[in-house]
Amino acid sequence: NPAGHFRILDFGTTLLGREEQIRALDNFAKDDRRRVCILSGRGGIGKSKILYDWANSNPAETVFLKDAPLWNGDSEKEISVTCRILIVDDAHRQETFGRVLQLIQDTAGHRNLKLLVSTRPGSAAPLLQQVSRKIDATEVLQLPEFQELNRQQSRALAEQVLGSDFRNFAALLAEIGSNSPLVIVAGGRLIASHKINPSTLTTLQEFRSTIFNRLLDEMDLQGPKFVVDPRALLDLIAALGPV
Repeated sequence: NPAGHFRILDFGTTLLGREEQIRALDNFAKDDRRRVCILSGRGGIGKSKILYDWANSNPAETVFLKDAPLWNGDSEKEISVTCRILIVDDAHRQETFGRVLQLIQDTAGHRNLKLLVSTRPGSAAPLLQQVSRKIDATEVLQLPEFQELNRQQSRALAEQVLGSDFRNFAALLAEIGSNSPLVIVAGGRLIASHKINPSTLTTLQEFRSTIFNRLLDEMDLQGPKFVVDPRALLDLIAALGPV
């Protein structure tokens, strides 16, 4: 994050309302019978956030694979000996996901690496089929689809992102954000940084248009003031819907 730049979409907020999923991931890590875990949820629901936070609580044992990793005969040697779990976010977008599964299969005898992946609900079934071609079905854990935050959790997240100066807008932001963590964080960051006037938050359609257009303004050709992961931007578009 370059000096003077402000991240509109990052993982700096506290994880809220995902205790059950965290426990499930902890149990997966301890379960010698399970080698692959699949979690699914729509764009903006918080899949990347939970993977990031959970991995940070186990940094020595987890490795995030790059979006487009370069594979070679020594790829396994590039993975730390302390690593137990490979993480692939948005696995449905990974063109080389088959190579990941092959690595998991090839290391079964001497390393027993585990694989944790996230995907969209519509891609969960075909991804499971792909996994099942390499890994026995009894070794695969598919978690229930991520659900939206409830009203209390959405408001708590909005208050956290808005800060004390704009806290009085938290209930409105939580309601208009449609319980989507990504939308609430993006909208809250824009408000807290005075990029959006809270008085524009009158209708869902107006809010969606304002936040999306303001985000694009910040990504001008003269150099983005916000540092935005393209995948996060696509998730934001999906979460906001047509504008």
